[in-house]
Amino acid sequence: MDSPEATHNNDWLGRVKELAAGVSVQTQLANRVWLALMTVALVAVLPRGTNKDPDLPLPFGLGTVDSTLFYPVAFFILVVLAVAFAAAHAQVIRAGVQAQKVIESLHRGSSVETGMDPRGMFDMGRIPSLNRVAPLAQLAIDQCSAITRQQWWVRGLGALYYVLLKLLSIFVYYGLPIFAVTRAYANASRPELSHVVLSSFAVAVCAALLALVHVFVSDIWYSWRVVRRLWRADAPS
Repeated sequence: MDSPEATHNNDWLGRVKELAAGVSVQTQLANRVWLALMTVALVAVLPRGTNKDPDLPLPFGLGTVDSTLFYPVAFFILVVLAVAFAAAHAQVIRAGVQAQKVIESLHRGSSVETGMDPRGMFDMGRIPSLNRVAPLAQLAIDQCSAITRQQWWVRGLGALYYVLLKLLSIFVYYGLPIFAVTRAYANASRPELSHVVLSSFAVAVCAALLALVHVFVSDIWYSWRVVRRLWRADAPS
């Protein structure tokens, strides 16, 4: 018969694994949608002519298409993917926040079987998002802590390292979709189109940009929480 301590360890290990699996599902979806968005943007946005050209050459030798149809269709596909990506990553943030709340309520000591705390097990079990950089800062803190006892500057260095990496990754992660949507909008908007069509383009691009900016700001807010935990040397990803 298992001891009460072993039963407790197995209980929180199971809960942490379930949390990591749930967050990983959301992260995988967000990663795939972002890559799909970038793939479509690569085909639809990179310059191969102007929106005044009657025929537009497709990549990989697939022939040509009518640019008057291609640009509007590509624009709306990008809008749909941008909103889908924003929604998927918003769920990643929500799942991460909820998981951290549960982890913080669990036992913070080491497991008899693993020698690790719940947060460490959670970080090991989850699939990383494309803009996850906290493990680099955590590794730097661990390495510096092994060679000095001045923990205040070690934590400060780790937090600064995280901020620099996160700023770079977050602007690329959201900047490319924003650029793709706005560029596609400019390509699709032709002066000769009717006011109704141009208005529909404007509404669509505003909806996509609003969703992207919303999740961008939310990611910054979540990243600030990570900085605070890094300062305490107890950070999630």
